[in-house]
Amino acid sequence: MESSELLLKWIQQSLPCPIQKEALEPVKTFALIWNIYEAKFFEKKAHGETVFKSVICSTEAMSEKLYKAIIDRYIDKETGMLNERYAGLFNGKESDYDNEVKRILMLPEPTKEEINRVCRMVAWRYRNNLFHGEKSAHEIYEDNSLFEPINAYLLDTIMHFNH
Repeated sequence: MESSELLLKWIQQSLPCPIQKEALEPVKTFALIWNIYEAKFFEKKAHGETVFKSVICSTEAMSEKLYKAIIDRYIDKETGMLNERYAGLFNGKESDYDNEVKRILMLPEPTKEEINRVCRMVAWRYRNNLFHGEKSAHEIYEDNSLFEPINAYLLDTIMHFNH
């Protein structure tokens, strides 16, 4: 039996929810793409301040696509306010980064730089929540909706700066 099949079997037996193989692919892809992204742009030392202050951007179309997915995930359509999912992104820990992301998400027309800042910070938080065990595998599985657009954003950024 292949190691990925063994892993899936173990996950399915160990977790309180059924997880399909297809749903794990974006998470595994994220781990690889983030590794390349962090090595290329952050000298293997990405942390809040470096990601926050970075001027690295994806193409406008890819940034807008991820930003829209972030809005759809974290802004309540009825109230226009941040929803309960957002608190889990920063694990309820208020910080300058959290406050800046909140501020930008509430803007009616953020700049391209602000959009990219939110995209980078959300990708970084997904990285932290995944790599530092901040989220259970069950929560990561349920948060799967942003992995695909984050992966596309990170890969687009890597390719855009691969001169």
